[in-house]
Amino acid sequence: TVRTQIKLVLRKLEVQAIPDVVRILAGLAASYPSQHVRARAPSNRLREQARLQLRDGRVLAYEQSGAAKGRPVLFIHNMLHGVSLPEVALAAAQSCNWRLIAPSRPGFGQSDPLPKAHGIALMDAVADDCRQLLDHLQVPRALILGHLSGGIYATRIADRLPERTAGLMLASYLP
Repeated sequence: TVRTQIKLVLRKLEVQAIPDVVRILAGLAASYPSQHVRARAPSNRLREQARLQLRDGRVLAYEQSGAAKGRPVLFIHNMLHGVSLPEVALAAAQSCNWRLIAPSRPGFGQSDPLPKAHGIALMDAVADDCRQLLDHLQVPRALILGHLSGGIYATRIADRLPERTAGLMLASYLP
């Protein structure tokens, strides 16, 4: 099984060997400047991690960051970078007066997986998780922001929760 997965990764990335995969991932990490930028955090900057127990008993981990009392933005992450953003992104969110609410999708970070959900059922479950999170945080409407592979989930959330969606923004997303 491991060998099959390695072969699939090599084929999808169109490379010949594992060192090529490492170079690609290292390049992605280097393009994400969290270690290189040290912005001074103003006193009203928010950065907190929390967990919410969902109605079905699963745990949804999430992070809030940016402007503590800013415009709510539901940030749907891409797999590689997760929910924690670099300081430069937090400074930008704060300057835009955005309060980023970033749930970890099922099976990522400290969120419990949904072992039997795939495809549309998984996207619908993520939308329901986000509805419960917005209810918990008492957020009536939020801008939905999907980053890379999170874009497909953001699109589904906006479709399933139109009354909770103030807008939809997709960053680096190819439909």
